[in-house]
Amino acid sequence: MLRPVEDTARLIERLVGEACAALAARGLLPPDLGAVRAAQLAGKRGTGDFICRCRLASATEADGLLPEAAAAICRELPLPDGVLSGAELSDGGVINFRLSDAWFDHALDEIIKLGDGGCGLTGNGGSVLAAFVCGSGTGTPEALRGDVLTENFASACRCAGFKAASERFEDDLAAHGGAAGRLAASYDRIIKASELDGGYMDETLAALEERGLAVWKNGAAFLPVMEGGAGEARLLRGPKGAYSSFALKLAYLRLALSEKAFDRVVVVLSGAGGGGKAECQALRQSLSGLGADADRLEFILLGGVRLIGAGSDDSSPEELLELCRKSRAAADSVRFMLGARPEAPAALDMDLAARSDAGNPAYRIQYAHARLCRMLKAADRAGQASAEASPAKPYAEDERELIKKLALFPDKITRAAKTARPFIINRYLSELAALFYEVYRAGRFTGPEGALSASGIRLARAVKAVLGAGLGLLGMEAPE
Repeated sequence: MLRPVEDTARLIERLVGEACAALAARGLLPPDLGAVRAAQLAGKRGTGDFICRCRLASATEADGLLPEAAAAICRELPLPDGVLSGAELSDGGVINFRLSDAWFDHALDEIIKLGDGGCGLTGNGGSVLAAFVCGSGTGTPEALRGDVLTENFASACRCAGFKAASERFEDDLAAHGGAAGRLAASYDRIIKASELDGGYMDETLAALEERGLAVWKNGAAFLPVMEGGAGEARLLRGPKGAYSSFALKLAYLRLALSEKAFDRVVVVLSGAGGGGKAECQALRQSLSGLGADADRLEFILLGGVRLIGAGSDDSSPEELLELCRKSRAAADSVRFMLGARPEAPAALDMDLAARSDAGNPAYRIQYAHARLCRMLKAADRAGQASAEASPAKPYAEDERELIKKLALFPDKITRAAKTARPFIINRYLSELAALFYEVYRAGRFTGPEGALSASGIRLARAVKAVLGAGLGLLGMEAPE
């Protein structure tokens, strides 16, 4: 699938850069007119479709382009057929670009290909290990949240064109099995702490000692607080020879960085057992001290999860799992809620997860997909025009907003993969569903007699394709 938004942004940047160079060569622009700001979709309606601005390379106080310079660039700009229909000056030297209807037609064609199995992106390359270092047993809300985020991140990486593998590293007491039911994650490999050879643990401790990164006190080994570090010294091995949770994490990550051919190792780290930014810093510094390439290491930190429901502020994990066992829809809602921003503590409302109404964000997205399926089936039964038929009218403003949001899907996937922020997809699907309902209520999908129009069929197929692909990425059902 092509990236209509990214491709258009690069085109606008090139056109603005060429216009700047041509005007500067004729002495009509200052020679210090420097870097072209990245073009991007306009954030507000009524301000064009894309915005772009330059800045004076020598200026430190002025962020934007001088209005007279921007006006000259607008006059110089060519407008390629099939892409741009206009460019005008806005406040602060910002240039607003308006996309042509042909651009929206092309974007819809590309988006509809998702429905024909063209979900995967290419061109990113590289390899990623998504690893959940679990500090609690399967079935606890924190462990379920880690499973969901790791699985969502690995899925986004694969869809974005990366070679991705997923692992879960857990203490032997954190048994992994069927207890999670419908929320159980599918890992390429599950590693228990007992599988780390005792000799490897001893060798890791010896390497730390050799580099002055381990000190002994009262028969126990500790990692001292390093320069710029926070907190207290961390236990590595107790007086009776048992290695600490921190030491096990350190050894596992050392193995992942030194013996596995991954460009990035992205670790979802549970807050249980002393997790947090200080622990991440200590792990990174220790690994660097051991000679591992810690620059390839990234962390996704998990906040705690509090269960609420049935009028109570304190529900049990067993109640959560029972809810998910009884209902696939509720399990999907829980999965969606657990996949939201991971850093902040979350209050998971089990009553909300069980609801089938617009107040449930997951249900709202899934219902939009189901409604689109019914609309298209009805059109098929009526023998209406195919999605390939030419649109009967120019696109209304709200339709343009919806198609631009659809066209952002590949960019959102790539961003989620590259920044290790899989929750971007959750937020994107919520915004897309909201735009769909707005356009649907405005009657944009139907013709004068209430049946789907040719352009409505195209738009419905595109929205259905993206919602279906997005729900699949999150491990959720796309109901019909």
